[in-house]
Amino acid sequence: MGFLRNIQSLFRGGAKGQDGGVYLYVKVHKVPNRPSPEDEIVQLRLNPYSDVSEDDDGNFFAKKTVVGPRSFRRAEITVFFDNKRNIRGHEVSGGEVTTEEDFNRYQMTLK
Repeated sequence: MGFLRNIQSLFRGGAKGQDGGVYLYVKVHKVPNRPSPEDEIVQLRLNPYSDVSEDDDGNFFAKKTVVGPRSFRRAEITVFFDNKRNIRGHEVSGGEVTTEEDFNRYQMTLK
């Protein structure tokens, strides 16, 4: 069952935690929009209810600034949701969305 959940989370756009949060992983670039080995990967938690806003057209979104804990470099992410609070897309400036596996590998390099 865990395998199926992992596949489903790819199509939902983010893994839902037991705490009700949606987790995304953002690679914060050293040089904006240019990947490098010195990029940091940061785990981002969104609450699909309290972090989400509705625009004038009835679209749901959440906007966050992600800061690398070592370099303090920043990336801006906007996540778009449907009316059931499922992720439908995202835009990132200064970084890119990556996978939980990449985040875990990155964490191992820090030890």
